[in-house]
Amino acid sequence: MRKSKILHIFLALVGLCGMVTSVMLTVNKASAAPTQLPSAAALDTNFPTTAAETYKILVNHDGIYEITYDNLAAAGMNMAAVNPNTIEMMHRGQPVAYKFNGDSDATFEANESILFYGWAFDGLRTEKQFVTDNVFWLWTGGTRKSVGSTDNSNVGEVVTSLRTAVTKEPENLFTTTYSDQWDTFPNEPDSWYWDLVIQGNLSGTPPSKTYQIDLPHVASSGPDGQYTIELLSREKSSEPTGISYLVRGYMNSYSSYGEAAWTEVQSINITHSIPQSNLINGTNNVRLDFLSTSSLAEIYLNRITVEYQRQLTADNDELIFTDMTGGARQFQVSGFSENDPALVWNVTIPTTTLEIPMTAPGKISSGVYTIGSNHAAGAKFIATTTANTHTPLSISKYVPTSLEPPAGGADWIAISHANFLAQANTLANHRASFSGM
Repeated sequence: MRKSKILHIFLALVGLCGMVTSVMLTVNKASAAPTQLPSAAALDTNFPTTAAETYKILVNHDGIYEITYDNLAAAGMNMAAVNPNTIEMMHRGQPVAYKFNGDSDATFEANESILFYGWAFDGLRTEKQFVTDNVFWLWTGGTRKSVGSTDNSNVGEVVTSLRTAVTKEPENLFTTTYSDQWDTFPNEPDSWYWDLVIQGNLSGTPPSKTYQIDLPHVASSGPDGQYTIELLSREKSSEPTGISYLVRGYMNSYSSYGEAAWTEVQSINITHSIPQSNLINGTNNVRLDFLSTSSLAEIYLNRITVEYQRQLTADNDELIFTDMTGGARQFQVSGFSENDPALVWNVTIPTTTLEIPMTAPGKISSGVYTIGSNHAAGAKFIATTTANTHTPLSISKYVPTSLEPPAGGADWIAISHANFLAQANTLANHRASFSGM
């Protein structure tokens, strides 16, 4: 019996997600033509496979991150050989702009550091099931891309609040959806949910359950807010229950409600407006009344989103906001520590950031700054302080593994997460003894 020739290759999935840290490959010599893969997006920068030491940087939330001399030295970089003018960063094939805190000579000194804008992984929900951290890459001997700069304008409307959205979506329960109709639903496919409600298990008339969502810095006035409650009915499409689903959603003490009525398996939304004056600065209550035609109705709650007018006030010396209006605007942002200089960037294109100097007329009073900008709708900004930068979750050296197969090649391919390599080898041994593969 022929023993399977297995080629073990350990790879990082470059620029994709960083979640799958290694794979095991074995080459199949079958004559069938391979399936054609979708064309990859064009890359603006090339990942250095052999010429330079490369470092993998993980982050899990939005903010301005600092990479220090000590961080890189601890990761294994030979700092004596580093010319900081040749450091290059990348995210998913795109060069990343960074600010170098230091002088312009060819030596990376102990008191110098790198600042860049990092953000939580923002892919599809199906991707987020497997990805927890966002991945950036750094190497030397490349082409530096610096954070640009733009004027702090004193022209335009003074703005102290903006419309924003807060979403709460605890991932408490996993479920398969028993549906292949997601392309007809208003929401993305998902498998992790906040809560499962079985109508017959609820008390009260009508059967109801209340959830909380925190809204920071609610403005005292503004246009009506809006809440959206995302639900999923649970039943097998092959075994329809005949239940007619009905759920109503209330928020705080506001008597008007939104509702959704449907049948069979569906992902559906309840959307309703609420006066700004009925929103609470802090914890808000969302009550759901379950009024389906059967006590056996099972409904998952996935997420609650509230859009409202928010004061431009920082929490813990940081504020990230998006202006959906655009034009010449002067944002007055408050809540910053008096002793820390402000650090303000336009991060609309997160890999091509622009610094807005907080020189006059930037600071107008204690802890309050004016950010002047003329921009298109959808522009995004971060205001923080130089003492409030974030540290990456980890920085580690990435060593590419040769993809050359062993002498004689291999018979088949198995791809596995690093945690399951032992089981993959068990499968390979079974194939070798059972079918000669």
